[in-house]
Amino acid sequence: MYQHLTRYLIDGFKKFGFEECINYILDNYVVKDDLCLDEKAGSSISMMIEQKKKLPIGSTVPDFTLPDSSGSPLSLTSLDAEKILIVFYSSSCPHCRQ
Repeated sequence: MYQHLTRYLIDGFKKFGFEECINYILDNYVVKDDLCLDEKAGSSISMMIEQKKKLPIGSTVPDFTLPDSSGSPLSLTSLDAEKILIVFYSSSCPHCRQ
């Protein structure tokens, strides 16, 4: 019943675009209690669940290296800053490109 109700709430909030509510449910119920909604969830919700399981809020980001604007390699651990904001996006996504 718990899984059914959680799925019902996610579906309802998704219809109305309440992403903040979905994130709250995913963080505090689905991921925390390790509910099995992946098979029944839509692809976007399934992706959110997997992302939250792999990299929960407050966890340490694994080090990686990407080219900077001049093409030189830059690793995350080489940055000297108190806080770092990392934004990932897809160049094929119109919303992300905007």
